[in-house]
Amino acid sequence: MHQVVLEGEVVNLKPYSPSDREKVIELRNTARGQYFLNQGFVSTIETQVEWEKGYFSRDNDFYWIIECKETKEMIGTTALYDITDQDAEKGRLIVDEKKSMRKPYVLEAELLILKYAFENLKLRHLITRTKLDNDKMKSINIRFGFKKTGECIINQEVYEHFLLEDYHPDSLLKYQSIVTKWRKKEEKK
Repeated sequence: MHQVVLEGEVVNLKPYSPSDREKVIELRNTARGQYFLNQGFVSTIETQVEWEKGYFSRDNDFYWIIECKETKEMIGTTALYDITDQDAEKGRLIVDEKKSMRKPYVLEAELLILKYAFENLKLRHLITRTKLDNDKMKSINIRFGFKKTGECIINQEVYEHFLLEDYHPDSLLKYQSIVTKWRKKEEKK
């Protein structure tokens, strides 16, 4: 299950492997990473190895490295987890802002996850929980059709709970066209 690769125009989502461990730790330990992931500890090799043991033993969890197609650089991470026959949660998104600024990497990563969840896994619902002050992610979720269904507390922080149950791939074409236009513009440089 942990070997699914999702290919896009500007990014690929490649399966997490232990060879990604140090880069993931570095990304998670940034102030931004710790804040938005609500991580109350500093990641170490030991904590990451322990997490890996649990991850690789689960069969309802995809954790991907967001990789720039052109440079093969790691841009960030994202996931689809707690997968059942009808539902899943998307999250664990963290990106290197320096590498992703003014580029549609997150946009395409999110599009790839939605397509995989609904078209390949045939899920009926997708949920996500977004930290109350994460305006960028809330905006993306709403544009993609997620509806706010409430709030919850995770590690003493308020999160908004979003649900997507009406997946319409045609409504996302305008976002894919943004990715395509950006890619074509970059190819001309």
